[in-house]
Amino acid sequence: MSRYREIADDLRSAIMNGRPVGGTELTRDAQLPSHTELERIYSVSRETIRSAVGELVAEGILVSRGREGIFVRKLAVLPHPVHVTPFFQEWSERAKLIGEPSSDFDMRIVPAPASVAARLEIEPEALIVVRRLLRRIDGTPWSVEESCYPLDVAQKAKLDSPRDIPTGTMVALETAGLKEERWRFEVSARFATREEQNMLAMGAGAAMIICTDTAYSGDQAVRDTTELLPADRNMIVEHYPFDGGN
Repeated sequence: MSRYREIADDLRSAIMNGRPVGGTELTRDAQLPSHTELERIYSVSRETIRSAVGELVAEGILVSRGREGIFVRKLAVLPHPVHVTPFFQEWSERAKLIGEPSSDFDMRIVPAPASVAARLEIEPEALIVVRRLLRRIDGTPWSVEESCYPLDVAQKAKLDSPRDIPTGTMVALETAGLKEERWRFEVSARFATREEQNMLAMGAGAAMIICTDTAYSGDQAVRDTTELLPADRNMIVEHYPFDGGN
């Protein structure tokens, strides 16, 4: 292994485990020791330190603040519950333990991508309503939730509205006689795309957790939700047995 990668691994471990480096505890927002100090600590050249620090900056673990120096960007990890009603209200309460939650909402009607159409058991290219939330804490993008509904389901539950629903869409579905009764939940992981890195303030090579939740009312698929969760700031939590969030 290259020496700079050994140093990057050591710094990454120190940040994740709260171990001091050169007497400095690398907690959130702590300033990294100067390049000169790191050269002395690791007995390597300036170029090796630059490469090691650059790797962690690219990963989003460290952030450069210009002349102020390099700082630890380690974010708090937010438990991310699934199957909670109303979800956003629950998320907001948890987020307040870290900072000030906020969100951006949009709605659109589009042809269903093949993967979504398959999960919703509708024809490819059939129209769906997509409701999307970008969630933030203290201005930092935290997650993206994109829920897709067959057009007839959305119209029946009045989800084809360009407004957020404070009580949650699960309640709207239940009010329309389409109560969610069972779910298919998938979790996967991959590297974030460049577009996702920009949208969610992630470093190059950062990991993304992908959660896909398909809900059924009887035998009908009524909702397909995909959540993009940066792995450095989210943790999946599931509760059993599911009681509707009460």
